[in-house]
Amino acid sequence: MVASDTNESGGGLLRKPQYRFTELWNELLGCFRRAVPCETHRRNLKSYRESFTGHETVDALHLILLLNEKLPKKPSREQAVNLLQIYLSNHMIETVRGKWSDKTFRDSRRLYRFVYENDGETPNDYPFANINEIMKKNTTDKGHT
Repeated sequence: MVASDTNESGGGLLRKPQYRFTELWNELLGCFRRAVPCETHRRNLKSYRESFTGHETVDALHLILLLNEKLPKKPSREQAVNLLQIYLSNHMIETVRGKWSDKTFRDSRRLYRFVYENDGETPNDYPFANINEIMKKNTTDKGHT
């Protein structure tokens, strides 16, 4: 064990900040996937199973963020929309009309669904996204290396 990786205080080991962030990210994703009301929605005489509206999704995620005691500040609804934009951009959710046909998440009646690697998976079966890959992709997209 490397001394810089841990801090022994009060008999316990404290995690490095990056691991706490990853833990928080995974916790938020897990809560999000369980809280979003996936239902069958109808649009233009077509049914979309296991779908949810943008508005329902923002409501659910915003509530999760507000109730999370690990966050230093209470996030706004706009910040919840921004996080959902990250989920859409990183292919964690998609519109029901096709994979990532619209690259902008909307807090509206637009329908979305979770993206799964296999058709038989459920939200609880899907492995969490790799936060390091997502952060690297987002900084690269913004012109940073």
